[in-house]
Amino acid sequence: PRVMSHYPWGWGMASNTPFRLHKGTAFQGGHHVPFIASWPNGVRSFGELRHQFTHLSDVLPALVDIIDLDVPTERAGRPAKAMTGSSFADCLDDAGAPDHHPEQYFEMSGHRAFYRDGWESVTLHYPNTPFDDEEWKLFHLAEDPTQLRDLAKERPDRVRELASAWD
Repeated sequence: PRVMSHYPWGWGMASNTPFRLHKGTAFQGGHHVPFIASWPNGVRSFGELRHQFTHLSDVLPALVDIIDLDVPTERAGRPAKAMTGSSFADCLDDAGAPDHHPEQYFEMSGHRAFYRDGWESVTLHYPNTPFDDEEWKLFHLAEDPTQLRDLAKERPDRVRELASAWD
């Protein structure tokens, strides 16, 4: 219980700067990662940043859109499972395109987070301690992407909404 099976926390925090904490948590430092796209026949934009919320589960739907692939609805006579995620293909060439992934849950070793429409509620849960609704923190990522200002006391309604959505 006293061993961290990941790389050291200090290195983890340094490599996730400017985001809060590190891999192995549900804070931005644990799940916010860059995505770099270069595909001259599929992506016309060059050297631009995007800020829409996307998730790893959105990559396959985006690739399907970009290459205009027909996805089979069955395999060997049985229905195929639907893809998870939402395509972000339009975001690649349009910085003003809307988000297509409005909510997402995260969990890592008891640490929990729920993102919805620019807001994220997060817990930093320690092993062998009971889960408690009081441990949720709240951040408005559109205004505070590095999670420096906890708004949980100011917006308990939003905390309850997101904690309930996680559950």
